[in-house]
Amino acid sequence: MSSLAERIKPIRVGGLRTLVFALVTVGTVANSNAQPPDQPQQSAADSRALREQLGRQIQLLNSESFRVRQLARWRLEQHPRQAIELARQQLPAANHNAGSQLIDLLTAFAMHRDVEVSLAAIALLQKTATQMSSLGTLARNSLLAIADLQEQQAIEVLVHHEARIGAPAFSINAQRQTRTEMSLHINEAFSGDRKALHWIQFLKSIETIFLEGPGIDSHYFRAIAELKGVRNIKLRHVTVTTEDLQILKGFPQLEHLGLNYVDVDDSAIDLLAELPLSGSLRLYGTKISRAGAKRLQAQLDDIEIYCGKGGFLGISTGRTNTRVSMVTENSGAMLAGIQSGDKLTHINGVELKDFDDIREELANYVAGDEIQVDLLRGTQKLQLKVTLTEDRN
Repeated sequence: MSSLAERIKPIRVGGLRTLVFALVTVGTVANSNAQPPDQPQQSAADSRALREQLGRQIQLLNSESFRVRQLARWRLEQHPRQAIELARQQLPAANHNAGSQLIDLLTAFAMHRDVEVSLAAIALLQKTATQMSSLGTLARNSLLAIADLQEQQAIEVLVHHEARIGAPAFSINAQRQTRTEMSLHINEAFSGDRKALHWIQFLKSIETIFLEGPGIDSHYFRAIAELKGVRNIKLRHVTVTTEDLQILKGFPQLEHLGLNYVDVDDSAIDLLAELPLSGSLRLYGTKISRAGAKRLQAQLDDIEIYCGKGGFLGISTGRTNTRVSMVTENSGAMLAGIQSGDKLTHINGVELKDFDDIREELANYVAGDEIQVDLLRGTQKLQLKVTLTEDRN
C-alpha cells in the first residue's frame, strides 16, 4: 500500500483555505491511540477565564490582519472541545468572513486524531450544512472533502493495527466471489483497541467485511454499524449475540452473509429471517439443524441458503459437473492426493452428478471426519480416504 502522502492530493473545496490533508500525516496516524497529555483539573474560575479568552480569539478570526487570524486560530486549536462548543454558539450569528473561518477551524478539528473531537466537529458541520446559506454551502463542501480524507486516515490507522483493507482475498459463498473493490478483514492479528475501532465508521468505500476469531465481540459489530453500503459479511469463529444480529438488520444493501463456525442455533432463525438479504446465506459449521434451515428457507424463499456441518473437502468444480478445477492448498483433498482434472463419482458410496451433489453430501460431515472419495483420473478409477478440514478461506 502506498504512503498516505502519495495517495492524497491537496484539496481546496469552495471557500476552504485550509489544506486538510496536511493534518493527516503518518506520524499522527501511527500514534492515533495516544492519549492527549493530562491536563490539570481547572477550577470554575479558570474555566470561565479560558472560555472568555477563547471567545476573544473567535472574535479575532474576523480580523483584517492575516497574522492576527492565524494566531487566534492556533490558540483555539489548543483547546478543541471548548472551541467547538464556542463555535456552536457563534456560527448562527456569524457573518460570512467569521463564519468561513469557523468552518475552516471545524474542518481541521474533523481530522483530529481524537475521534470524539472529530465526531463533534463533523456533527456541527452537518448541522450547518442544512442551512440554505453561503456558510451552509461551505459546510457541505467541507464534509465532502472530509469524508475522503477521513477514509484515508482510517485506512492508515487500521492497517497500522494489522487490519487488511483492499481487494478481498477470500470467497463469500463457496464458488461465488465478491465483485467489490474494497473489503475489510479483521482477525486475531488485529492489535487495535476500542478507540481504534472507531475509525471503521469512516471506511465509506467498504462493501465487504470479514470478521474472524474468538476475540471479535459486540464492539466490532457496533463499529461496522455505520457502514450502510456493505453488501457482503462473513463471520468465522465469532461469538454472535442477539444484539449483534440486530445490528446486521441495519444493512439495507446486504446481499450475502456467511456464518462459518459461528455459535448460533435454531433460536436465531427468526432473527436471521428478518435480515435484508438479497443473495445468499451460508451456514457452515453452525448449530442450526437441517430442519431449522428448511424453516428458514421457507421464510426466505427467494434467497439461496446452504447449511452444512462444516467439513471442508477443498476443491472447486463446475456448477454442472464434478470435474475438479482447483484444489485448495493444505486441504484434505490436497493431502489425500486429489488433483485438478479428477472427476469425482462418489462420496461414501453416494453418487455425484454435479457440484450441488458434492456440497449436499459434504454438508453431513464435520471437520475431522474421514470420508471415502471415488474418482476417475483419465480412465483410472481411484478410491481415496480424505480427512475433512475446516474452511479457512
